[in-house]
Amino acid sequence: MKEKNLSCEFDAQVWTKEWMRIIKENPSIPLDEATMLGWFANAIMAGYDHAKNDGRIVELQSIIAQQSETIKALKEDGERLSNNGEGYFTDGDCDFCGSPETHRPDCPITLHTDLMKKIEREG
Repeated sequence: MKEKNLSCEFDAQVWTKEWMRIIKENPSIPLDEATMLGWFANAIMAGYDHAKNDGRIVELQSIIAQQSETIKALKEDGERLSNNGEGYFTDGDCDFCGSPETHRPDCPITLHTDLMKKIEREG
């Protein structure tokens, strides 16, 4: 049987079952204090790592949620902008905001550009 990766495991029952499997399959493993010390040290550190990383996981999930919202907004903007046609300036005026040569702050192109800059900063 393949060894189980216990690096992120903090359940004592899982560690116990894996230990029992290992010594059954490898009866030559010494059952002395040093072996048990190594086994329990690994189990304790796996629990520590899990607790330490749990807060980081919540933080990363929050970042992912924020970026997902930004990506959703970018997709919506991209669809809206692409449905308007190819040129954004007709006769010198923006097809969206009507402003000549530059875009107003509420122009969809300005908003889309701001979202792209936000993604670059967060990425």
